[in-house]
Amino acid sequence: MTAPTSRRRRWPWILLALVMGLPALALGAALLLLDAESLRPRLVAAVERATGRTFTVGEMRLAVSLVPTVELRDVALANAEGASRPNMLTARRVQVQAALLPLLSREIRISRIELEDPDLLLEVDAQGRGNWQFARTPSEATPAAPAQEEAVREALALGIDALRLERGRIGWRDARNGMAETVEITRLDATAPLGGGMTAEGEVVLRGQAVAVRAETGGLAAFGGAASWPVAATLGIAGAEARLAGTLTGQAWTGTAEAQVPDLSRLSALAQGATLPPLRAVVASAAASGTGGAVSEIRDLKLAVGESDLATLRPGLVLRRAELAAPRLEAPITLAGEVVLDGQALRLSGTAGTPALLLAGATGPLPLDLRAEGAGITATAAGRIAQPRELRGIALAVTAQAADLAPFGLRGEGRFAGQVAMPGPAMAGGVRITGLTATTPAAEMRGDLALAAGARTALSGTLAFPRLDLDALLAATRATPAPATPAAPAAPAAPAAADNRVIPATPLPVAMLRGFDADLRLSAPNVTYGGQAWRQVSARLALAGGNARLAPFSAQTPAGPLTLELEADARQDPPRLRVVARSPGLDLAALSRAAGRDPLLLGRAQIDADLAGRGGDLRAVAATAAGHLGIALVDGAVPRSLLRALPQQVLGAVIPGGDGDIPLRCFALRAPATVGQLRLETLYAEGALGRLGGSGTIDMGAETLAVRLLTDLRTARVALRAPVNIGGRFNAPRVGVEPAAAAAAGIGAFLSQQDTPDRNLQALANILGGAANRGGEQAELGSCEPALAAARGGVAGPAPTVAGAPAAPAPQAAPQGGTQGGEARPNPADLLRGLLGR
Repeated sequence: MTAPTSRRRRWPWILLALVMGLPALALGAALLLLDAESLRPRLVAAVERATGRTFTVGEMRLAVSLVPTVELRDVALANAEGASRPNMLTARRVQVQAALLPLLSREIRISRIELEDPDLLLEVDAQGRGNWQFARTPSEATPAAPAQEEAVREALALGIDALRLERGRIGWRDARNGMAETVEITRLDATAPLGGGMTAEGEVVLRGQAVAVRAETGGLAAFGGAASWPVAATLGIAGAEARLAGTLTGQAWTGTAEAQVPDLSRLSALAQGATLPPLRAVVASAAASGTGGAVSEIRDLKLAVGESDLATLRPGLVLRRAELAAPRLEAPITLAGEVVLDGQALRLSGTAGTPALLLAGATGPLPLDLRAEGAGITATAAGRIAQPRELRGIALAVTAQAADLAPFGLRGEGRFAGQVAMPGPAMAGGVRITGLTATTPAAEMRGDLALAAGARTALSGTLAFPRLDLDALLAATRATPAPATPAAPAAPAAPAAADNRVIPATPLPVAMLRGFDADLRLSAPNVTYGGQAWRQVSARLALAGGNARLAPFSAQTPAGPLTLELEADARQDPPRLRVVARSPGLDLAALSRAAGRDPLLLGRAQIDADLAGRGGDLRAVAATAAGHLGIALVDGAVPRSLLRALPQQVLGAVIPGGDGDIPLRCFALRAPATVGQLRLETLYAEGALGRLGGSGTIDMGAETLAVRLLTDLRTARVALRAPVNIGGRFNAPRVGVEPAAAAAAGIGAFLSQQDTPDRNLQALANILGGAANRGGEQAELGSCEPALAAARGGVAGPAPTVAGAPAAPAPQAAPQGGTQGGEARPNPADLLRGLLGR
């Protein structure tokens, strides 16, 4: 009993010695037998057998303990043959700590893995093979192990307590479409404990944007097994979030993806320089399945956009909603939505090809069939996009019809149609519109247009207007729509201070000339403007670098043929405006009526004007005008109604009998301009009432007159010659006569009524008239022919055919009673006062 009892008492001590001693013996043996440099070739060989690729390790360190540590430096795994770079994976340092005691329970427990500066490149070659697909040759394959050994290997469990990755990089490259992307890993912490699922959390940088990453999967031991292995991941960036969920069963996998983006414009940094629209509440989702790295099916694709203010794209544009869906890749994409434009709602619907055409590597055209309806408007766009991913080769037939164009500032029904082509990408390659037709109650337009995009937008083409009513268009655009809700009454505005100026300070729209270039040819056989018909209107507008030129502009105006050249140069500061106008014969009465004024002269006048000035408004341009103005009129008339304002005592002596207008043999004006001052170089008129000449200046900057006129009135009953001075401002001119000249004119008028003129009075009239002429006034006024030649600037023109003023009345014997022919002679003093408005 003693011996057995003592043996029973010793066995716990023996067991304790074995438990403590065996690890000590194993540790001592490892220290004596294991050498890191001797293990490195075995590790390299094992990796190369498993991958079929070259594997190199610059240095290997081994620290043996109950938790041995293996450290590898300058690790590199070769890439697939023909890949873009030699190595698929590199790392500056890899450290692994593994516990030994769990091996007794057939568990591989890695306490910690640390990676520094790992660089992994995943790429697909032109044939679609990924470099992560490893292949071993038969000679490199490991011999089959006994079934018992396989059972032991399958029974081993793997766990990782902690994984730490710092300053890493993962790259992606697809040789099929040239797509390349790199993700910088700031940090990544992961854990995969024995008997539990794997979790990972960290931060990566994509195109300069920080992305928060979190993932959860099944346990490592179940990876690749027959049971389903769950995967869930979440990515967060700039307020947006993407969620992935799925399962892996062997090599087969299935999953769903969903992204929620509160504001799409905040992701513009990810769009490689493109500015994303400010779409709000964007939700996208899809489901997919496949085997290994191949995708076999993508289904249930959906995209929804919530209410978004798109005023940055077009003022007054709001997207209420938008929905796109496709049940599978090969099915058409259906879309529906609603937008609000200037308060008017439009419903959108249609189809846009299939999702398969939008995936990487897709070729072939993408068909489009879109429709918009609302507020009496229906628009369609049907065609295709030859290269949808690059938005190249867009060709669409566009139509639009509106029952009422009031939302667009016009009135009545409107139609539009045209073929739109964009070579791409998108609008960067320009836009061409051919077969353009547009019809409204006020106008009809046809033509072709081209919009070139680049450093400066350029518009070119031809536009013809078979019908154009500018009066109706202007009336429609000036109409103010009624407010949707009654507004509170506004305080009355203070009246604008009157500046008593005649030339308005109307701003010139020169700033818009700097924004784009243009070359347009315009034509219209019939234009209604000012209630009158303009015919055969044609023009060419050339705009380049801020210099606009409308030349030539020609038209058969209601007043006659007119040729204009307009040039506005916004490159200069202040801008320069030039107007050149020429006509062989303009109806002056029609021009006056078009301006809303009674005509001063009747007949057709030759116009020769070339004036240019600088400034931001019409007043400033007039104040700096330089050039010349020439008007030549032959065989015209003075409206009889214009002379009816003369006093009654003058009418009978001045106006010829009858009801017709007063014939005007000629009128000539030539006025050179310098710094806003028109100098009356030639001013001459001759007609049935006599002659008129003059000189002086017209200051368009100060709006003042300094003109001296010499009248030579010759009627059958009276002859009167007197100078008249006109001065003051445009809006309040002053008319005056020099006393000596007025006295001489009065005596001359009196003598013209004498049967036998008094020689003494004649001498006095000559003396007074000479005193007035000593100021520089020429006694001789001239005649029509030289005055007309000067006004025309040397250009040939018609000669007058109507008779001029009658000769001075000859002295006759006075009958008794102081009358002649039974009529009372006019009083010269009253006549002079009446003519001069005194």
